[in-house]
Amino acid sequence: ETAGGIALHWLHAHSTSAPAPDVLPVLIETPINIEQLRSIVQQALPGADLWPLGSNAEGLRGCNSDVDATIVLPRDRYPETLSFEEARDAQRQALRNLRVHVAQTPGFDVLDFVLEAKRPVLRLLLPCGTVADVSVENRAGCRKSALIAAFFADGHPMLRQACFNLKTWAQR
Repeated sequence: ETAGGIALHWLHAHSTSAPAPDVLPVLIETPINIEQLRSIVQQALPGADLWPLGSNAEGLRGCNSDVDATIVLPRDRYPETLSFEEARDAQRQALRNLRVHVAQTPGFDVLDFVLEAKRPVLRLLLPCGTVADVSVENRAGCRKSALIAAFFADGHPMLRQACFNLKTWAQR
């Protein structure tokens, strides 16, 4: 037989049934709405905005996924010329201001406040029960997420599901 024929024979002899549907990871089609959190950000930090990133923005959210978002500050308060330490101090201050406002908003809970990371993060529990990680000025992460979402929008319909399955497998 040809090499291809041997391979097909081996695959047929060693095939397994497809996994049960409840074993496959579930890709959530609808992203978590962050508009209420965006309103809190805009109250706490006038002129700032909240941009989604990560699996929620990319269309790769599973049932246990958190929400990642970053606060984008106005350039007059966060110029591109800041040193690493100055930028991190500005990020910490923005998250401190946000934490005060979130703590006063019914339905939101502050879970953690990580200041000493390379990129400080405020971890929240949203009213819908989903955990959200909020950073400051992660524009590169937003660009990456937008690029991935664009590939999924223009690609084969199964590309997103295949990437989600691979991501879920790699996290195990």
